[in-house]
Amino acid sequence: MKFLRVLILFSLIGSILPQQGSSQDSPLLIQSVELIRRGQQVTVHLLTNGPPVYEVNENLPAKTLVIKFQNARLDFVDGRNERLFNDEQVAGIRFNKVDDAIWAQFKLRLSELSYEIVPRTEALDRPVSGNPSHGRT
Repeated sequence: MKFLRVLILFSLIGSILPQQGSSQDSPLLIQSVELIRRGQQVTVHLLTNGPPVYEVNENLPAKTLVIKFQNARLDFVDGRNERLFNDEQVAGIRFNKVDDAIWAQFKLRLSELSYEIVPRTEALDRPVSGNPSHGRT
């Protein structure tokens, strides 16, 4: 079974320095994306400026995985809202602004894919996982 891991990393600089205004007023900044392959496992790193508030929607038979980041905006240097990959499991990610949220829409090449989303906020957080044959765990 192929495996996709989405690792949401937040910058230590952003979490150490005091933020201007309240944390509810400051949007989460999605700053960069990186795809790393290790054998059958693909890891997508999303770098943000703080811990994310998000929900996950999946439609694996349609080869789609969506992570909805609340109170967020893109902060990519190149200004593009789409990332394409030359990978056998992940075709790309399109970032769409919906109200005050950013939806990261992963276009997958395979419908038979297990995934795990790991935010680096606390070591004890349990990752969100999914497997089309077993449902969410």
